[in-house]
Amino acid sequence: MKQPIGVGDILTESFRFGGSRIATVLRVVWAPLVVLAVIWGGAMFAVFGSDFAAFETMTEEEAVLFILERLFTPSTMLAFVALGLVSAFVYSGAMAAIFRLVALDEEPQGAFFVRFDGPSVRTGVAAILYNAIFYVIAGIAGWIAVSRAGGAPDLAAIFADEPDADEALAFAQIAGLTFLISILPLAYLGVKLTPFLPGTASENRLLFVNSFSLTAGYFWSILGLFVVLFAAVIGLSLAFELLQGAVQLLQTAISVVSGEAGKALASLIFGLVILVATIAFQLFLTGVQLAAPALVYRRLDDIKNGSEPA
Repeated sequence: MKQPIGVGDILTESFRFGGSRIATVLRVVWAPLVVLAVIWGGAMFAVFGSDFAAFETMTEEEAVLFILERLFTPSTMLAFVALGLVSAFVYSGAMAAIFRLVALDEEPQGAFFVRFDGPSVRTGVAAILYNAIFYVIAGIAGWIAVSRAGGAPDLAAIFADEPDADEALAFAQIAGLTFLISILPLAYLGVKLTPFLPGTASENRLLFVNSFSLTAGYFWSILGLFVVLFAAVIGLSLAFELLQGAVQLLQTAISVVSGEAGKALASLIFGLVILVATIAFQLFLTGVQLAAPALVYRRLDDIKNGSEPA
């Protein structure tokens, strides 16, 4: 009989890590995020340039057509694919650091994690392979859905000032069919490849085939873990949105009873509070979402080696 992986323990530890390691996650991810912002900001400026200002005078239909014409050209799509590959390696150092912290208790050293050492490069390669598999499956599902619908809908007609109901319905049917076709293979591979990235970061190899053997007999446990994790993240996000709304209502109430100086001060203070809280919450979620697969890998590796979980 398979030894249980301890779904409850993994969930508890994931959220504990997210809450207690906000500063660590910030130290690890800030540099990759800054570099990515520069890369993608520059790419969008290269595509649109000064034409961003033209959006203000466009109708919704004209804006959609403008975006489609600029983005969906062979050269632009090829450039974005190349940037996606570069982005995987830019962020891989941060992922590898957090995976190794959770799986190996290896404390990240330094404060600049745009790195190209062994674990970072392996993690980048694994991330590209992992995402490519999912994009291919989703692409095949979308192609089947479009084929069955008799062709792709007219996106410009859907986003026009007066949307075409038939085109909107066709788009909804294609999206729904794509989801139905892809959900089972995506869920299966998502579960079976859970140890792939953290295991690759922790070991001196790509843990692709071994991910399937490690997760053998644990499919439903891991699937249940991520269903609960997803529901918890959604619930916490909604609660955070409600809390933000309450803070904004409080800011409005204070502004009403204050003078102009008090209104400006309240706006500044509450704006900073919301900004800091939002950043902290996103860092918390990042920690939780990276810790969970690393803890699954760590637990499965412990079971494989016959040792008790740490």
